[in-house]
Amino acid sequence: MTTTTTTRGSPILGAVVLAAGAAYALTAARQILGGDNGEFATLAATGGVAHPPGYPLYVGYLRALSWLPASSPAHNASLSTAILGVVSVALVQRASMAWGASAFAAALVSSVYAFAPLTWQLATHAEAFTLNAVLALVIVTLSAPRCSIEPTLRVALLGLTAGLGLSNHHSIVLLAPLGLFAAVSAVRAAPRRALAVAYGVAGIVLGLTPYAYLVHAARHARDATWVWGDTSDFRGLCHHFLRVDYGTTELGISSHERAPLAHLAALGTRLFTDYLALPGIAALGCGVWLYAQRRAKAPIAVSGAKLAMVASFVLAGPLFVSWFNLPPRHIGALIAERFYLLPAALLAVLAAPAFDQLMPTIATRPRMALPLVALSGVVAALLAFPSVREHHRPTVELYVRNALAIAPSNAIILGTGDHRFGAFLYARYALGLRPDVVFINPRLLLGDWYPPRISRQLGLEVERGKGKDRVLDAAALTVQMLGTRRAIFFTDWFATGLDRSLPSYPLGPLIRIVPRASDVPEPHALLALNLDVDAQLELEPSPPSSPRTWAGDIAADYARPWRVLANAFRSQDDPERASMCERRARELVPWLAAP
Repeated sequence: MTTTTTTRGSPILGAVVLAAGAAYALTAARQILGGDNGEFATLAATGGVAHPPGYPLYVGYLRALSWLPASSPAHNASLSTAILGVVSVALVQRASMAWGASAFAAALVSSVYAFAPLTWQLATHAEAFTLNAVLALVIVTLSAPRCSIEPTLRVALLGLTAGLGLSNHHSIVLLAPLGLFAAVSAVRAAPRRALAVAYGVAGIVLGLTPYAYLVHAARHARDATWVWGDTSDFRGLCHHFLRVDYGTTELGISSHERAPLAHLAALGTRLFTDYLALPGIAALGCGVWLYAQRRAKAPIAVSGAKLAMVASFVLAGPLFVSWFNLPPRHIGALIAERFYLLPAALLAVLAAPAFDQLMPTIATRPRMALPLVALSGVVAALLAFPSVREHHRPTVELYVRNALAIAPSNAIILGTGDHRFGAFLYARYALGLRPDVVFINPRLLLGDWYPPRISRQLGLEVERGKGKDRVLDAAALTVQMLGTRRAIFFTDWFATGLDRSLPSYPLGPLIRIVPRASDVPEPHALLALNLDVDAQLELEPSPPSSPRTWAGDIAADYARPWRVLANAFRSQDDPERASMCERRARELVPWLAAP
């Protein structure tokens, strides 16, 4: 790559970054979404400690930018993350050229990367994965054969970035083949090898210092601050760092068997569809290069750096996702697909030189290159925008507002799901809504730190998981909550058999639990109750289009009372009311199957 080519390509590179910045700023989510978004938006506003491993670098970054003007705490966190998204696009360009691509190829892959649905979604709401991609791309750039940074400084920067990566998201270790190869190569080239190693180790230690924030946050926590676990001492910090609550090497708390082939298929499909077949382009470019080498009868020599880069992609992509212990469908798919951003970033850098192999003359012809880059960005954006808009629905935040609006004074709400849990955290700590209502996540009662906090809020010793395997008696927990004489609600049936053993009835998006079967209203009275609640709910003009989103999963909660009523009236041989209730359920959730 010549200096002339790079200079000519600079306006194209800048245009892609500016376009991504404008798109991300305009589409940054103003409300909380699903996944860990509610928790991170809460911590951005109030500080505190996130779920393991704590993500101190990302939380600290969000806190540092909490001054950004925004319409809500969630919007502030989204805008802060959008800045990281723009940086990641610029780094895709920088890394691609460092690995030998022309400015044209770098602009082309960065436009596809920037406007891919997955990149766009994760860059416009609070999640730690965009910062993870930024740090990974820094490592990729520092590891490039064309990196001109002095060897000792290069080792120090690699160590610092690795430490910062571990302070954000542990999946950065999947770049170990590339980072270690680059570090060893730089140490060998350094005039004083021992000093270079010392600088590298010092860089890692310095990069890990954000974990001190978790100790500080835990020791100075107030009732208005969310803190997961107890990171106030070294033992608790190590427990959090190692993700013991989840299982250090597990993606989440789950008893599902691994399905490696299904996860590999999901990864491949998402990379091909979201990133406009960049995997195929990378493979085709490699094939063209191998063919040219064979025709020229030249020896096929692949550098160790390139092999390390490919090894990191395989480790961060196919091998990593095949280990996931969540099913690659519905909510499990939503959790898993966020981890695809890391291999997607590596893939973009690998694909850039492939474009130069496939279109060698365009890189030197700006009149041809500029329209092609613009076309690729526009096509990618047009294809992605509907997906981003659907992903960014305000459904989750409206849900928690509706749930709190219908809950009576001092109610207790029990439920599971990251989207529900994060929503109630956000409402309580970031928005200050209904502090009288206590939300309990039953699955967290299996740990040691969560039950005492809920016990303090309720003024009684809460039922918790018992035995070696920490099994929670959900029925006993419910009976204990009913004994408080507070109104008890579920968001979902979080344990098998509860729906058959507990007297209950649906009320809006919640399930009211009552002490006796005689307390359950008969169908006509229940219909009147839900009609009254339905009139109070704040709903979107149109329902989610698919169950395979956080919004779609929440929307099913609204349809629950109408399905129950439809079945009740059908059993009473009242087809008119049954049809009316079924029709209302379909208005809320169009994909519901016929009864």
